[in-house]
Amino acid sequence: MAEIRILPTNFFSWPAVNILVPDMRLVAVYVWTCGHTTSCGCYLLPLAPAAVELGLSVDALLHSLSTLQQVHLGEFDRQTSEVLVLRWQAFHRFRSSAQQALFWRDVEKIQSQRLRDLVLENCEVPRPATKNQKSGTYPLTNKTELNVTNSRARAREPHQVDPRAGHFQRVGAALLGAGGANE
Repeated sequence: MAEIRILPTNFFSWPAVNILVPDMRLVAVYVWTCGHTTSCGCYLLPLAPAAVELGLSVDALLHSLSTLQQVHLGEFDRQTSEVLVLRWQAFHRFRSSAQQALFWRDVEKIQSQRLRDLVLENCEVPRPATKNQKSGTYPLTNKTELNVTNSRARAREPHQVDPRAGHFQRVGAALLGAGGANE
């Protein structure tokens, strides 16, 4: 269960939100930010507890969810009781392989085929490589391999200020031990 969710700062100025009455706006915010939301924006919504949290009846909550469908803010599947937040991926980025794996794991949990198809229809999240499969390129670099240096080893090397250059200059431990840096 997530502790933090992103709600777009201009959410209340969206035309679809402007036309909603206050109770429906509350449901719209709840759909975006409740503790049941998953990384893919589609989740099982327990209707009775959600209605209690919102201070609404279950019928009023169902009516609000159908209104959210009409204004294209969300989708609701009555058979599975799942909610899909539309435009979720526009505000949530999945850059690391761990985030991508979490996204795809949550997509596989979607019970409603209609909602799963809607998620996959606009999906731009690459599937992470499995242990036996090498991914094609890294998304931010377009390289097939990344050279990662050992930053811990570099951090342990002593630093010396070069007054002529005006910045820190790395001096290897071997030079300091040989006395080359003081000459």
